[in-house]
Amino acid sequence: MTGNGCAALGPHRRGRGLRRHLAGAGAYTPDGRAIATITLDGCLADCDHQQFSRRRWTVSYVDAATGADLAGPALPVVTGPAVRALGWSGSTLVVVQYEAETDLPSFFDETGATETRHVRVLGLQSGAEPQVLLDPPGMSPPSTSRSS
Repeated sequence: MTGNGCAALGPHRRGRGLRRHLAGAGAYTPDGRAIATITLDGCLADCDHQQFSRRRWTVSYVDAATGADLAGPALPVVTGPAVRALGWSGSTLVVVQYEAETDLPSFFDETGATETRHVRVLGLQSGAEPQVLLDPPGMSPPSTSRSS
């Protein structure tokens, strides 16, 4: 990303705080005029598994040229440890919804491979519930037996 919009999205810039940040790599709207941001409602630090899993993420928008808040389609709230935007398909924002492992280390990456148990790909459209686009089967634990 380049331009003034990127500068406006830093975690401490323009009063956005630590709870609102770039929605993900696919945050630019299809017309390029706005950037989707996500705002966290829920536990920010020192979360237990239940608090981490109940986090709520709300999409909002900033102007891509100025970084000013901008009205946009109201998309459904997504619950989970983390959400990241992959891109847009027409008026649908496609996101990854993360599910955390049961045992989290004291320092964790909310989208890290060792902290993530499962992911789902969701489609978010105004006026509709999130649509599951992809829900891959879970992984089995590695086998500890060896066959000769």
